[in-house]
Amino acid sequence: MRSLANQFPPVKDEIIKLASIYEAENKLMTESGTVVLYPMQMQKRADWTSEMKQKEIEILTTILEKEKEAYLIIKEINQE
Repeated sequence: MRSLANQFPPVKDEIIKLASIYEAENKLMTESGTVVLYPMQMQKRADWTSEMKQKEIEILTTILEKEKEAYLIIKEINQE
């Protein structure tokens, strides 16, 4: 996404901001894979601990906030 920003000079800065947001989201999602088990990794429901659930909630809440930021930037781009 960053590599394409120069092709759109009027909104270059906004595209770079979006790229940063999506990079941060990707990092969080990747991190969540080490915290939250996939269904096939669990032998029983109790394998999904309260701590894991809490961490997943925190990660998803942070991602939601980043998505809200991205939405506002996209909305701003569409108004230009």
